[in-house]
Amino acid sequence: MRLYEKSLSEMNQAFGKDIQYAFATVDQDQPYVRIVDGFFHNGSIYISTYGLCRKVLHIDKNPKVSLCYKLNTFKGICKNIGHPKNEENKEIREVLKKVFHLFYENHVNEEDPNTCFLKVDLTCAVMFDQNKKYAFNFRSQEVFVSNHVDDMIYLP
Repeated sequence: MRLYEKSLSEMNQAFGKDIQYAFATVDQDQPYVRIVDGFFHNGSIYISTYGLCRKVLHIDKNPKVSLCYKLNTFKGICKNIGHPKNEENKEIREVLKKVFHLFYENHVNEEDPNTCFLKVDLTCAVMFDQNKKYAFNFRSQEVFVSNHVDDMIYLP
């Protein structure tokens, strides 16, 4: 197995669940950050949201976004992939319903036509795991791995 595929597998293990990310968009040269629930799967992060909210309006104008979870950072191009019940979202809808099971039924209104999924196609990411630093380039499918000691103090 190539290093990239092995590292991507480790990233899927670390982030292939409901993670609360700081999610940054830009509107008129002003950054905006908010917390979103996201799910990483094979180079993309999926988010369930409302199509008329500010973050979606920002993405319509500028699809470049950043996400952060602890020391891990992600950059990518975000697109609104439409309503959860759209035929093309059938497979990811079932996955997200399971991953986001703690809130999906109570907070995702599939009867509202403005409910949507966002997909962030990652361009690059930096992941820290088990005293390693992984610098991913998703476009070239390369990863640079180096040693790293995480000496951060995380407060509860």
